[in-house]
Amino acid sequence: MSDASIIVPGATYFGPSNTIDTTNYQKTSLEGQPHILPDQDLSFVLRSGRKVHAVAARNVSGITMMGGYAVTWKAGFRFRRFDGYNRLTGAQVAGIIDPHVTAVRNGDICLVYLHGPCLVKRPRTTAKFNVATDSDVWAVGDILYSITSAASTAVTTGATTSADEGRLWVWSSSADAMTSTFTAAGTVYGMHKVGRVMSALTASNTDNTTGTKVLVDLEFLPYE
Repeated sequence: MSDASIIVPGATYFGPSNTIDTTNYQKTSLEGQPHILPDQDLSFVLRSGRKVHAVAARNVSGITMMGGYAVTWKAGFRFRRFDGYNRLTGAQVAGIIDPHVTAVRNGDICLVYLHGPCLVKRPRTTAKFNVATDSDVWAVGDILYSITSAASTAVTTGATTSADEGRLWVWSSSADAMTSTFTAAGTVYGMHKVGRVMSALTASNTDNTTGTKVLVDLEFLPYE
């Protein structure tokens, strides 16, 4: 099997137990390889006829990271390595760690989803569910951005992160502080759009204890 075909949805290169030398990375030839995948649910059953664009990238965050979370590119290694979860409001997002993967150890290589249908982690708390102060819903078609949290490499437990790092929220047109920021820097935030909601939610669907994910349509530019 060629290196180009080794990384598949639901798997990482080194797997759960093989030794990873984080001082001298192996298989750097895999980093940055583009993949075009079928749109599959978590049971690997076809969900639609659409295709999903992804790239093979290495986790260099220093911690084990989990599937379905938004991540950031490491400086100087765009489309090759990611170094933590997104944690700043409206910041640029690299992509979403393969939602089929349970865990990606530090130094391991996995798929990062860039374009098309993808399951992502829903908000952890009601307060972070929506940017707006007068709305607690995700409507189909709403625009998604990165959420505010404390740290990009927070300690993780089970199927959830310890705070809201790596999760998403929607931008409402309500007259709140966030909207004012978006209006003032609309071009920048427009470029940092993650995608759009495909499955409607309400604040009662927040996810602070389980690994439940929700379907969104990623709108990063396809990578080749």
